[in-house]
Amino acid sequence: MSFGGSVSAMISSIKANQNLRQKRTFFDKNQHEAILKKERKALVFKSLNPEAREKLKRRIARLNREKKRKYYKVYGLTGLITVLFFLFIYTILKYAFF
Repeated sequence: MSFGGSVSAMISSIKANQNLRQKRTFFDKNQHEAILKKERKALVFKSLNPEAREKLKRRIARLNREKKRKYYKVYGLTGLITVLFFLFIYTILKYAFF
């Protein structure tokens, strides 16, 4: 099969480009470990006393309850509107054709 030399030109171009690339990996250990050690910072965790922890727990629980109530209201209202809509359509179709 002859491709007119275009495929061999592509292959030689790829080989030439591979030879021009650098032979190191992205995570070269010696170079990157030094950079990471300079930039590494210790994590600082704030501690709470037991009273503040309980207050935070109660606040999170209250916010979760409010969020659930909101979802229940939205879904309940959506369901009610859907039922009323289909009931309305049913009554219209019932009296329109009978």
